[in-house]
Amino acid sequence: MILDSSVILDFILEEEPISTELTKLLLDDDAKIIVHQMTEICDVARREGAPVQSFLEHTMVICNQETIQNSDIIEAAELKWLHRKSGKEKFSLADAMMLAVGKRIGETVVTKDGDFVGIEGAIVLSQKSVS
Repeated sequence: MILDSSVILDFILEEEPISTELTKLLLDDDAKIIVHQMTEICDVARREGAPVQSFLEHTMVICNQETIQNSDIIEAAELKWLHRKSGKEKFSLADAMMLAVGKRIGETVVTKDGDFVGIEGAIVLSQKSVS
């Protein structure tokens, strides 16, 4: 599985229900991450005043880094516009990159992002209710 940065951040911070849901998935599968997701984790840690190096180290304990290939870059551009045309107006290039890499290596993207609902090759975990 390829993990979205939001899922990893919730796991590191032990946010429920994501932490429990991801723990169950990790029992059955190895986790992977792509470089831009690692950068996003460090960015969020920095913004929140958390120890950036510690967040990166925790991420690398949970996940193995998966490389991005040229074919993924092309596929991501196609996937972004495919999903935007289907009504997912906020589907980003970062989202599409995770999906493209996952498709190439036969892995599922695990995310909290509602834009992935109904997309083949993605699992959307519970989201915290907003009060």
